[in-house]
Amino acid sequence: MQKSTKDSGAVQAITNLARSKNSEIGSYVSHYDNFGSYRVQVSNGGLTISKEKVQDYNATGKLTDIQIQEVANSFVKMK
Repeated sequence: MQKSTKDSGAVQAITNLARSKNSEIGSYVSHYDNFGSYRVQVSNGGLTISKEKVQDYNATGKLTDIQIQEVANSFVKMK
């Protein structure tokens, strides 16, 4: 995985939306390009956002509740 700045605004916005579904998700630190997705490092763990969701967000400025919940469900807390 390679650290990325591509789609930073969308990745950060989607991370914030996911936090609204799961308050355990920490604040955005950075993200990494992982082929079809971005692996997002947050202050207390990580989560995954598909590039398809990022494209949807960039096109419309929003995601469905189901898409946001999928991102929130990908959260893994750091041990």
